[in-house]
Amino acid sequence: MSLQSQALADLLSKLIAGVASHKDNTNAILKFYYGFPTLFLTCFGNEAFFVLLYIYRFAEGPEIAQLGIKSVFKPGTPMKLVELGILVSFPVFAFKQLTNVIQLVDASSSIAEGDYSAYLKKKAEKKKK
Repeated sequence: MSLQSQALADLLSKLIAGVASHKDNTNAILKFYYGFPTLFLTCFGNEAFFVLLYIYRFAEGPEIAQLGIKSVFKPGTPMKLVELGILVSFPVFAFKQLTNVIQLVDASSSIAEGDYSAYLKKKAEKKKK
C-alpha cells in the first residue's frame, strides 16, 4: 500500500506554520525530491510501478528471452517485459515511499511543535492572571 496520508499532514503543517509553499524544506532528501526532473520522474516511476503490477496480474507480456535473463517471479522461465519494467521501477517506488515517510515524520513533528508552543503560551497566560 502506498503512503498518501503524508500529503494532508504536510499541507496542514505548512498551513499552520504559515509557510508559503509545502515544497520549502530543510531536509536534503526532500530538497532533492522537489527538484524539477526528480519530482516528475519519481511520480512517473511510482505510478508506472503500480500500473505494471496490475498489468502483470492479468497479462505477463512478451518474453525477452534473447537477453538470457531468467524470471525473478517464476524461476526457471524466461523474464517477461512487464517483469523487467517492475524491477526497473521498483527502486523509484521505494524512493517515493521513503519521501512519503520523511514528509509524514516532518509534518507530524512540525504539528506537534506548534501544538506544544501553543500549550506553553496558553499556560504562561494563565499564570499571569
